[in-house]
Amino acid sequence: MKRIILFLLVSTSAVGSVYAHKGADSVRLNIVGGHAGYCVSWVTSCGLRSSARSGYEAGVTDRIRLTGRLPLHLRTGASFISKGYEISGFDDSRTTMRYIQIPVAVDYTVAVTRNLSLIPFAGLYYAVGVGGKRKAGDTTVPIFGKRGGFSRHDTGFMCGADAAVGRFVIGADYGMGFIDIDKTDTMYGEGSDKVGYRHVRNRCFVVRAGIIF
Repeated sequence: MKRIILFLLVSTSAVGSVYAHKGADSVRLNIVGGHAGYCVSWVTSCGLRSSARSGYEAGVTDRIRLTGRLPLHLRTGASFISKGYEISGFDDSRTTMRYIQIPVAVDYTVAVTRNLSLIPFAGLYYAVGVGGKRKAGDTTVPIFGKRGGFSRHDTGFMCGADAAVGRFVIGADYGMGFIDIDKTDTMYGEGSDKVGYRHVRNRCFVVRAGIIF
């Protein structure tokens, strides 16, 4: 796990997804870059919303041009992202979930000035859990697997926008999970039906910065 985080953070140098369109980039078939950013995540369950937790994201993005006439790109890549949530009141707990996340989206470049572009995008993501834990009182359990009961797999909708200046970019996106990631919560015993531990779905908001390779 530490090796994965170190590799992504070093390789991206704390800069994010790259989206340049002017000059030579306007006709490039592939635009590859790195990104890093800050995220706020939470979950919803049974009509309730948890408290949010801070995390981070780092990875690489590949934008593949879909047509020669329009600045339309398929956006994919891979990111390491740390999500989580907190619950307080009837049951105090903190949960951390770390994923490798792959987006599949479409974006469109809108030139505002010679040097500034806006790039809205929307699509889907798939994420696989690579680590995480839940802490409640003095008890800590791995969040994925038999003891934690959470599925390692998550998928959902994502949308956002970037503002690009030449090779540099800042952006933000929102992700909304489609599936119930808590399948068989066993921390509170078999058959536990406490509100807040069923139909758990991820939510996440990310801001980031980036540069083209």
